[in-house]
Amino acid sequence: MRDAIPVFCLLFVFSTSLTSQAAEAEETSLAAKASQILQQRCYRCHGGAAKQAGIDVLSRKNLTQERGDIGARFALVVPGDTNSSQLLDSVAGGADSYMPQNGSPEAKAMTEEEKELLVKWVAAGAEFPRTETREFLTETAALAAMRQHLLDAKADDRRDIRFLTFTHWHNNPSISELDLRLARAALAKAINSLTHNREIILPTPLDGTNDAVFVINLRELGWDRNQLWEAILGQYPYALKYDFVKDEELKQTWKDVVQFSGADMPLLRADWFVVTATQPPLYHRFLDIPDTLAELEQQLRLDIQQNFLDGEVQRSGFAKSGVSKQNRLLERHTSPATPYFWISYDFLPQRAKGDLSRFPLGPPFADNPFLNQSFEHDGGEIIWSLPNGMQAYMLVNAKGNRIDEGPIDVVFDRSAVLGTPKIINGISCMYCHRDGMIT
Repeated sequence: MRDAIPVFCLLFVFSTSLTSQAAEAEETSLAAKASQILQQRCYRCHGGAAKQAGIDVLSRKNLTQERGDIGARFALVVPGDTNSSQLLDSVAGGADSYMPQNGSPEAKAMTEEEKELLVKWVAAGAEFPRTETREFLTETAALAAMRQHLLDAKADDRRDIRFLTFTHWHNNPSISELDLRLARAALAKAINSLTHNREIILPTPLDGTNDAVFVINLRELGWDRNQLWEAILGQYPYALKYDFVKDEELKQTWKDVVQFSGADMPLLRADWFVVTATQPPLYHRFLDIPDTLAELEQQLRLDIQQNFLDGEVQRSGFAKSGVSKQNRLLERHTSPATPYFWISYDFLPQRAKGDLSRFPLGPPFADNPFLNQSFEHDGGEIIWSLPNGMQAYMLVNAKGNRIDEGPIDVVFDRSAVLGTPKIINGISCMYCHRDGMIT
């Protein structure tokens, strides 16, 4: 009997441990499922760079913080309190639900089971999955990986090798693995949206950096011309060098990278590059986007006016659109140089000859036989295909001169994803047309 007591105690402890582990596993599973739902159904508008209304659905701190005016404070998520959690009202409030937005792909895909799981998740404490701590990547280790890559490369290639680094993101524990993956994808998209190459070229992660440092070849991308790298460096605010640091290993590794690459600054912050190179003036320089629409037509072997006269255009007018409160006309062309060429005609409010129902046959030009029925537009957005299938963009005013951003009274970005409703050529267009042409 005496021997039975310790055995009983051991069984009790063991069973209690199993129960605890099972509960913990269930909690972890619930957290993972809830996180996945938020990622799939909400993150596009409320996460990453978007964060509309200042909401980041994958940040517990953001979701549980108080919002609103004094006397009417609320939180999107109150752990353990399903009645006070505004997130549940918006998503799982029955007929009063308004998120995901009606008509969106997320709204069509979200199920009742997913809504019920979010309710259970909040009731259980609204925990997020535990994240694994990433191994810290030192500056010396990152530079050593660059040096090794240069040493392994052919001597003739070294002068064209450059590095783009997410080291500062990798070392920041507040940045999730999801955001890191999206940042890497953004880098790949940016690089391939800034080249006239026919092939998609993926930046290569360096060994030993946990995908925090990527290498590119300027010659492969066609960036070895027009002093493009020097133009980038002319705007780069983080050109930190290590010539005079006390750490001898760091200093020597840096000198080796500079010597082997032949560049005073052979690396850039990848996040800065993605944001800066995809908007003017660098965006126009990378793609040789000319100053006028007429010059672009010559580049692409296209004649918009002649196509109009020959009836070789496809047109569609809209009373409303996602970027303008006025009516809008879209026009599609083809040419030997690009499989498609789209141009919009956009208007200021209350323009006398801006009503497409009365003046559909513009724009006016000398040989237009329908001058009395011609609209007079105030600007346009242009989209065409690059040789690798990615898109290129240009904004023009009424005279066909290239502009950096659209006048906000003509077109605007409702999502304000860049922190402003202005449509900035390149980067704003990439966000809006992230899945290609909008149909």
